[in-house]
Amino acid sequence: MTEIQKILTAYDAIDFSFKRGALATVVKLFGSSYRRPGARMIMTTDGRWTGAISGGCLEGDALRRARDVIVSGKPAVVRYDTMDDDANELGVGLGCNGIIDVLIEPLSGTSDVCIEALRTHILPDATTVLPLVFRSDNQYIPIGKRWLYDGLLLHGDTSIITDLKLDCITAYETKKYSTQLYSTPSGEVEVFIEVIKPQTRLVIFGSGYDASPVAELAKTLGWNVTVTDDCAAKTFPFKFPSADLVCHLHTEAILNNLTLNENTVCIVMSHNYHYDLSVVKQLLQTEVHTIGILGPKKRWQKMLNELSDEGIELTQTDIEKIYSPIGLDIGAETPEEIAVSIIAEIQSILTKTTASSLRAKAGTIHEQEDVLFG
Repeated sequence: MTEIQKILTAYDAIDFSFKRGALATVVKLFGSSYRRPGARMIMTTDGRWTGAISGGCLEGDALRRARDVIVSGKPAVVRYDTMDDDANELGVGLGCNGIIDVLIEPLSGTSDVCIEALRTHILPDATTVLPLVFRSDNQYIPIGKRWLYDGLLLHGDTSIITDLKLDCITAYETKKYSTQLYSTPSGEVEVFIEVIKPQTRLVIFGSGYDASPVAELAKTLGWNVTVTDDCAAKTFPFKFPSADLVCHLHTEAILNNLTLNENTVCIVMSHNYHYDLSVVKQLLQTEVHTIGILGPKKRWQKMLNELSDEGIELTQTDIEKIYSPIGLDIGAETPEEIAVSIIAEIQSILTKTTASSLRAKAGTIHEQEDVLFG
């Protein structure tokens, strides 16, 4: 599950006849922090929580603040300043060197807009933008006010904030969140513009013993995992308990039975050369994001030669999306180590990062945003 899915599951499990809850969301950050804007945790009055807004140093205090919010019934923004390495206001020297704004909203179990916004707008294979007001001097735009941008329309009354749609379009196109300050006739309004990306789909072609750890590791990242093979004797669901779908498909049935779009990553790893080649031919007809092929370079070169002999020439786009051999060079030998190598490279591809050692990286771990704090 993704973190949002876990939070929704936790919310649905709350018995609101006996207890209340609150949702905390990181909405603004300056400097460094373990979690980025958009990180969430759901808390209940019995002291339990799901999700996280830090590496463990803020959750206890957030729980205490949440109790005040639950009693008042009104959302509140809490600022955590960890710029001072020796600061001990929270009981620990955090040393994160960041300023973090966290919006805490009460949950009653009925008409919880903050939860329903997540539930309604997490669409399969669709990017959505969720603007959220977390600071407001405008009496007509309360803290907790939300909108939805689906790539075409900005749903909700935006007449007071005229520039909001333009910023939502930018967020949608760049797939990056932002924090914006708007001036309105009745005061300033600060909005966290969050981008909720669709769940990554992973399709594993091949159901050998080494496919299982790949499926398991991908599932821990919250990906939707499908395992398929043309050998019926190998495609038993009990072999892949973490997979969302295990199916027996011949290669000619792949295109009509699997979701293969720009949000899909494919790993071809059956160890059967002819099956793998046939799968690659099918995948070249789709818009999948990445095609990873297990095996040595000479095996891929042999495939290229056969494709060329059949008159199938790869475009530049095809070449850029194919990774063969798939995986990072980490000295992997066992199936579990190879799974780490494969999933780590896919993650770096999806996030457009270098997959190099952080020790060698100049500057901060995460890209810094230009954020002003008042």
